[in-house]
Amino acid sequence: MLNEKRTVIIKDVELFYTKLDQPVNPFGTEQWEAQIRTNDKDAADGWKKDFFLNVKENKEEGYWFANLTRGLYRKDKGQVTDQKNSPPDVVDGQRQPMDPSTIGYGSKGAVRIFQAPYNFKGRQGVSTTLSAVQVTQLVPYEKSSGIDFDVVEGAADF
Repeated sequence: MLNEKRTVIIKDVELFYTKLDQPVNPFGTEQWEAQIRTNDKDAADGWKKDFFLNVKENKEEGYWFANLTRGLYRKDKGQVTDQKNSPPDVVDGQRQPMDPSTIGYGSKGAVRIFQAPYNFKGRQGVSTTLSAVQVTQLVPYEKSSGIDFDVVEGAADF
C-alpha cells in the first residue's frame, strides 16, 4: 500500500476515449478522463502492482485498460469543494502544448498521475488523479463525416 503522496509517469500507453478539452459528466460528476491501454500483460500487472490502478482485461480483443480521471472540482477529506481544478496538461513529444481535441483512438504516449493514500470512513486505498498526458505518436481524431442510417421506406417525414 502507498504510504505517502507521489507523482508518477506511466510510459508506453495507448490512449483511448480522451476527454481532455472539456469536462464531461458521465455519472453526475464533472471530470476530464482518458483510458490507457496495453497489449502487454506484464505492463498491465505492473499498473496494478506499482500504481494501484483498477486494471481490467478485454479478453475478446486481447488488451488491458485502466480509466483515469481528474475531477473539475477539488475534494477536501472526501468532500467536493467549490474550488476548480485546471484541466490536465496535454503536450506533444517535445513537451509543447497541444490541442487535446486532436487525440484519436490509438495515439501513444505517457500519462502523469498524482496519487495519495486515503483512509476515509473505514475504507483504505489509493486515490489517483490524472495530471498530464504526453502524446508521442498522434493518431489524429477524425469526426465521422457521414450519416450511417439507412433510408427507411414508408417512414414518416417530419
